[in-house]
Amino acid sequence: MATWETMSFSTDKQIGSANATDAANGTRVRIEIISEISRLMAIGPDWRDLETRVADRMAYFQSYDWCLRWCENYLGADECNEMRIAAIYRGDTLVSIWPLIRACEPLIRACEPLGLRVVRFLGEPLAQYGNVLLDTNLMSIDEAKESWGEIRKALDCDAIVFERFPKDSPLAQILDQEHIYKDQDDVSLMMELNQHESWDAYEAGLKKSTRKNRRRRRRNLEELGNVTFKVHYGGTPEYKKLVHQSIAFKLEWLNENGRRMTSFADPRAVEFLAALDGKEAAEQGAIALALYVDDKPIAIELGFGNFQHYYCYLGSFDWALKDYSPGKIQMEETLKWALSSNLEHIDFLGNYTAYQSDWSNCTAEITGYGIGNTLKGTFYARLWKPTLMPLIKTAFRALPPGIRRLLVGAK
Repeated sequence: MATWETMSFSTDKQIGSANATDAANGTRVRIEIISEISRLMAIGPDWRDLETRVADRMAYFQSYDWCLRWCENYLGADECNEMRIAAIYRGDTLVSIWPLIRACEPLIRACEPLGLRVVRFLGEPLAQYGNVLLDTNLMSIDEAKESWGEIRKALDCDAIVFERFPKDSPLAQILDQEHIYKDQDDVSLMMELNQHESWDAYEAGLKKSTRKNRRRRRRNLEELGNVTFKVHYGGTPEYKKLVHQSIAFKLEWLNENGRRMTSFADPRAVEFLAALDGKEAAEQGAIALALYVDDKPIAIELGFGNFQHYYCYLGSFDWALKDYSPGKIQMEETLKWALSSNLEHIDFLGNYTAYQSDWSNCTAEITGYGIGNTLKGTFYARLWKPTLMPLIKTAFRALPPGIRRLLVGAK
């Protein structure tokens, strides 16, 4: 394996490799900060091997495919985001990956004296879970803590903010506990599928009124034409078409409800999601599940499979057919597919809605972390991000849809 220098975050300075010693066998740990996409591509086989060894169902957004495609679409000479991926090797074996970026805070980017350099998880805000990959068979939590201390010294930033990572993950054990957002804990709603032997067994356990309502919705939709459900995997032409259609449906829904989601309004989001790969044989990677009427998609869910865990990432439907509840019918078909594919969980990613709570039967605890290295960074990480920003968002969402549409300039 070639020797790569561990670089600091300025282009004119180098820092030495950070090392921790394995007391058991003396093998040293080398930490490399990756800032160039060419090097990211070079470690692809090592990264994929680490994913397979770790097999963390809550870490799809730290997969090599997700991170590589995000960097290809979002990093450029005119961007404020800078790749800062920490790769930790023990000998020639990659034992941990920390997919990070250093970014300018968009809220105050225009005011250079107040500009913030914030380190966060790579892929935000499109990534719904933060995490790291760590092979605990080859690196202990104590060693990972020591390595994180060295990584943090090299990040050269005002603040570090890690949002939405699993509370039971190795990452939660590695980070210094006094900076965990203890008052900002959240949960992700999930459905544990092994409680149901089949779709018929699941449906038999529903209330009679629920089964009746579902059959009625289906009959009403079938009056419009032939209703079918199809599954397409990342890398196929139909998957790419459905990504484009799904985003268009979502933007229309946001407009009609007076909401704004700039991450999906960015054309790069479509190209990024359309570029993701999927594997039908393993139900792994990017997947588009679509409900059709006469071969026209009317409800689409973009999702991801990750070690028998399915993420419901982005659901959307044709607004003109909203009275037919196509999204609910699509979800029923998705559950049938998941049960027939022997998946273990459906994950709603914490986007709580009353109808999702009806589907879920378990939860996963999610938390966050923030620490400032400067005065303005401390304000951002400990007050603005965990407290003030959520209050502003909550107040906005409480406004009537008409006022929200006026404020965001919706048509």
